[in-house]
Amino acid sequence: MNLLTAVVVFALLIGLTGMPVAGPVRVEEVLPNSPAAVSGLQVGDLIVAIDGEEITGVARAVTLIRGNLDEPVELAVRRGGELLQLIATPALNPQR
Repeated sequence: MNLLTAVVVFALLIGLTGMPVAGPVRVEEVLPNSPAAVSGLQVGDLIVAIDGEEITGVARAVTLIRGNLDEPVELAVRRGGELLQLIATPALNPQR
């Protein structure tokens, strides 16, 4: 019975939250006046590389961004069919 419960709970979690997928990171929100907005990032952009390192998932992107707080990073971004190079300076959000 415990195994069945675990399988059902796991299936519900996957169904509700989804499975992480390896690959570029899609920008879901850009706050006004944020470093993302200042750099030119737009909702729907795909971040494919940060400082030349290919992005293979959200965790790696977060690690690279947090490791470069207050220092400019180069973002390779796919928007539509174009590959763009943007410069962003990550900063902590004091409201979070």
